[in-house]
Amino acid sequence: MYSVVETAKENGLSPYHYLHYLFETLPNIDLNNKEKIDKVLPWSTDLPSRCRVPKKSEANKKQLQNKQLLSYILELLDVYFELKKQQFVKEGSIMKKKLKFIFIWRCFF
Repeated sequence: MYSVVETAKENGLSPYHYLHYLFETLPNIDLNNKEKIDKVLPWSTDLPSRCRVPKKSEANKKQLQNKQLLSYILELLDVYFELKKQQFVKEGSIMKKKLKFIFIWRCFF
């Protein structure tokens, strides 16, 4: 069982979904038919998509990094505006700028 699970992982399959598929499929196929057996092996291209683990593309990783970076920048801007607020007597104008800036950033991300 361990080798089946590890082979499934190495072939980009979800072990749970692959084993579930095997337990549903194997009782209903002829075990003497090599072609049918080949279709349920972990490296087969005929396996259903539910057995496969979706791959995170490099674009998704980059997008996540960008969101984290933008979140960090917004936190830094909060600190910056808080310091500026203490410097200026006119709190209204600096807060308007802060809110406008954050609103613009939030619209894009």
